[in-house]
Amino acid sequence: MHKIPYHVLKDLWRQAWQVRNHQGFVKAFISSIRYGPIHEQHARWRLVGDHFALAKSSIQDSQGDKPKRAARVLVVCGDDDPIVIKNETFEDACQALGSDNVELRSCNAGHELPMTHSGDIVRMITDFLQREQD
Repeated sequence: MHKIPYHVLKDLWRQAWQVRNHQGFVKAFISSIRYGPIHEQHARWRLVGDHFALAKSSIQDSQGDKPKRAARVLVVCGDDDPIVIKNETFEDACQALGSDNVELRSCNAGHELPMTHSGDIVRMITDFLQREQD
């Protein structure tokens, strides 16, 4: 008999809980699959990367002699996410946006990352934004 790995059962349980407890979950999930930019978004990511490159070349500080750092993107993935594969996502983000324009972070989690590690995510975002303002 084939055993289902515990992390898969955990994810299934969480999905079932979402369906039972959040009236709009199924509709929102279907909408994100149907209309959301989920697959094959490299061209859109490259547009953002091109924007960063243009901004980087034109931004200068108040003295006009030293370029400031352009805005960057924080990408956070779960180490064990079977849907959003961390290494693939990080590679794609660096390739499309430019590695200087991306900060890559991860948590010991799966696809449930935003629900189970919300405190960690908030700290990562807060830290990132504070450093970006410096």
